[in-house]
Amino acid sequence: MNILLVFPKVNYAHDNRKNEKEPLYNIIGEALSLTLPQIAATTQHKHIVTIVDENYEKLDFRVDIDLVGIT
Repeated sequence: MNILLVFPKVNYAHDNRKNEKEPLYNIIGEALSLTLPQIAATTQHKHIVTIVDENYEKLDFRVDIDLVGIT
């Protein structure tokens, strides 16, 4: 089974900062979620798991996928 796990594109908080004096907790949302790698690591080896982070690459809708997970 071909499994695609997608981390959707996010507008990070620092993109909306009006100036550099805003508190740093406004950029906490920038940390990458570990959920998708954890799911991939616990999936049986007979399955093919691909993780796409849309913040860094685009989805290829032409690929044959059996199951999609989105966080």
